[in-house]
Amino acid sequence: MDTSSIPSKTNVEDDKEINTESDESRALQDLCDVNGITKEMCSTVESLDMFMGAVKDLTSTRHFPNLTSLCIMKQLHLKEIIGLDKCPKLNSLWLTECPLERVSGLERCISLKSLYLSGNHFSKIGGGLSTLTNLTTLWVNENKLTELKGLEVLVSLKVLWACGNSIDIIGDIFQYNTQLEEINLSSNQISSLRDVLHLSLLPKLKKLSFRDPHFGANPLCHLCNYQTYMIHHLPNLTILDAESIGEESKQLVKAIYTKKKMYYNMRCKTLKRDASNVVSKAEELLRIASLPMHAKAKLFARAIKDIGAVSSHLSLQEQNNSNNNSSSSSSSSSSSGNGNDSPTGILIGNLTSSTTDQQTSSIQVNTNFETDNDDKSSSSLPLMKECSQLLLDVQNAHNEVNTCMSHMSNEVQDLVKNVINEVSELSTSRVMLEFDTGGNVRLEEGKPSDSWHQNCCDLVRSRFTASDYHKSTSSNSSNSSSSSNGNNILDVSSIHVTRVVRVHNRYLRWRFDKVVKKSQTAQEALLHPTSETNGGGTSNNPVGTPTR
Repeated sequence: MDTSSIPSKTNVEDDKEINTESDESRALQDLCDVNGITKEMCSTVESLDMFMGAVKDLTSTRHFPNLTSLCIMKQLHLKEIIGLDKCPKLNSLWLTECPLERVSGLERCISLKSLYLSGNHFSKIGGGLSTLTNLTTLWVNENKLTELKGLEVLVSLKVLWACGNSIDIIGDIFQYNTQLEEINLSSNQISSLRDVLHLSLLPKLKKLSFRDPHFGANPLCHLCNYQTYMIHHLPNLTILDAESIGEESKQLVKAIYTKKKMYYNMRCKTLKRDASNVVSKAEELLRIASLPMHAKAKLFARAIKDIGAVSSHLSLQEQNNSNNNSSSSSSSSSSSGNGNDSPTGILIGNLTSSTTDQQTSSIQVNTNFETDNDDKSSSSLPLMKECSQLLLDVQNAHNEVNTCMSHMSNEVQDLVKNVINEVSELSTSRVMLEFDTGGNVRLEEGKPSDSWHQNCCDLVRSRFTASDYHKSTSSNSSNSSSSSNGNNILDVSSIHVTRVVRVHNRYLRWRFDKVVKKSQTAQEALLHPTSETNGGGTSNNPVGTPTR
């Protein structure tokens, strides 16, 4: 077999290099022809243009070391930026309407000040601009961007256009771009006026556009008080949405915003005053409700005091009786020697002194009476002690009840205050939400008399199925195992709606209307597929009959 006819690997690589060089030479020749120059002039050329070609890369630009401006448009095969590393003096670069899929290859272009990347296919910027610290103008219109991350290093950026993308939030992406003077974000998906507050951190911002005649508008442009909100929070603006802002307009906006602020502050103060009145009324009702209880407590305390007084009196009387009995017993023992000095002897002398039998009988009667008194005092003494202890226990219990009543009253008052204050703060936050959103978001508390309140309740009840929450027979058999695992099944038989709040959101309403309109347009297109397919003529098919 003759191996001389088989190409070697070295020959294949040489052929590829030759083809590459021939392609680059051809591209260079085309570039020179388009710009009306010769190859000998490449080292002195500063500006080049390339329109509607089939260029796959930019390696031919390495022959232009003094290039400062390059404009490339509609190169349908240019998907990546390759070959600009030999152009360190490049100052302005246009790469528009090309299928670029990512931003890269610009690391060596540190002198770049203007970059136009409109009409490409990349979805993020990333770190492709990390070395372009001198960049002052950036256009990234009509790409597939959903965010603007990657601009942090562009500290010298003054002009930014990012129209026709899918950016839905601004956030703090411009916190490092404090030199920005012009921003155009038309035809994106920005819907919240609160994003405008982040732009107030840009002290040099003069021109701002969320709505452009060429690109279109953002959803926030359809919100209420849009221009008033923008001019108030960005007082340094001179042009908004391609319209100049005069001093008269700023003064008018200031007056309108002051009136709105006064109105919402008045509403907040009214809510707080109403809450304070409700708290005072609740405290008064609690006080009135506790009056009978306090009156009965006072009666009970007085009864305890009276019982204590009677008990003290009886104890004192018992003590006196016991003292008298002890003195009587001592005197009776001494009366055996001299009967005239004792009370018994006086009593006997008063009755009669005729015979000794009468004296003996009198002494027996008095002795029996003294014995009975001693027995009574000795038997009632434990009872009195028991009554005193019982009275002390009742008094302690009464004090504890009073303490508990006082604590309970304070807890009820605190609970009522907390509930009322929470409701007041919730209502105030709703009012401030309406103020902060320019009146585009509003919350409305529903009443049973409102038709939509009843509709919402019916809707919730219609979605509730009791069988989904009932315990089945199989679950009853394994109740112990499920409860041990902590998976207790709720036995709910019905649902009750206690509160309905309606949200008025103008942006969501705008989206809803847009979808409805789009659906109606599509339905009409299905019902009337006429002029578009027949070149503006009428269709022979009856209405409602689809065409093939």
